[in-house]
Amino acid sequence: MKRSKKMINVIFMIIAMLIVATCSYFAGAFMSKAACENMIREAIEEFEPTTYIPTPYPEYDYILPQEVLDMHGTEKEICMIAQTVWGEARGLDAVEQSKVIWCIFNRVDHPGFGSTIEEVIKSPGQFIGYKETNPIDQELYSLAKDTYLRWHCEKYYFVNEVGRTLDKDYLYFNAKDGKNVFRKEF
Repeated sequence: MKRSKKMINVIFMIIAMLIVATCSYFAGAFMSKAACENMIREAIEEFEPTTYIPTPYPEYDYILPQEVLDMHGTEKEICMIAQTVWGEARGLDAVEQSKVIWCIFNRVDHPGFGSTIEEVIKSPGQFIGYKETNPIDQELYSLAKDTYLRWHCEKYYFVNEVGRTLDKDYLYFNAKDGKNVFRKEF
């Protein structure tokens, strides 16, 4: 457990350094360097490595600062993901549900599908479990938000191990015997 906490702190510091480097590069274009440094300082002060949330990735249980989500995510996308999981994997365990989320992200990252979460989810005949009227369950919302943050750490901060539950090559799935079976090809 101590090793896990140490790794979390190292990962957070790497992310903070990447933010500093990015802000330094863009200083003046979007915000002043001082404003960027203040944002990073506040994010580090708010980070509490002893605050944990239950997720399907026990070795990476942590909460990233809200600023990271604000920089990358939108409430609409996270709600759409939660509604998709409700329709596609309701009643399955959190690991199986997170695989549906990673499948969405794999498609966003793949050139053969839409380039946004909304385009991928709403593509005809793809995530048929998604409906705008699906409820937004709090557990699914938390899972969607947590997985979203992990994906962004992987995609934008080049963190290699974010606790993926589905390899990047898996783009498809279908239900079989009460579980989702994931595939690389259609």
